[in-house]
Amino acid sequence: MVLMMDAFRKSLAALPLVEQLGQTEFAGVFAGVQSSVVCGALAIYLTEQNFDARKAFRAVFSGPIQYFIAPRTQIQRDRLHLEVTAQAGSLRERGIELVEWGNDIRTGVESIGVLNLNREKHDQLVGLFGPWIELHNMTSYPMAAI
Repeated sequence: MVLMMDAFRKSLAALPLVEQLGQTEFAGVFAGVQSSVVCGALAIYLTEQNFDARKAFRAVFSGPIQYFIAPRTQIQRDRLHLEVTAQAGSLRERGIELVEWGNDIRTGVESIGVLNLNREKHDQLVGLFGPWIELHNMTSYPMAAI
C-alpha cells in the first residue's frame, strides 16, 4: 500500500510538468493527462502516435506511462468548453438553462446538462456549438454538497 501511494504521489507531482510540456511543445497532438490512483501510472492522451512527444514525456516522468489516442486536442476541447461557458448567460436569457457542462479527454465531447431539454433547445445548441457536444436532460439542479 505504501509503495502504491508513493507511486501515486510521484505521478501527481509529474502531472503539471507533463501537462506544461504537452501544451507548449506538443499542442498539436496533446489531448491531456491523468494520474491513476491504483498504480501511479500516467495516462497520456495524444491525437496520434508521436514518438518525439513520448520521448519528451519519458524524460520528465520515469514511472509507468500508458498512451491513448484521443479524437481532439486539449486546445480544441478547451476552446469549446470556454465557448459554452461564455454563452451560458445569454442562453439563459433565451430560455435555455445550462445546468452543468464539462469535457471528456477520451471522447473529445463536451457533455452539457440542460434544464428541461426538448427538441427545439437541442437543435439550437447543436447549431450553436456543433457536433462535439452531448446533451442530456436535467429536470432540476444537482443538490449542493453540505
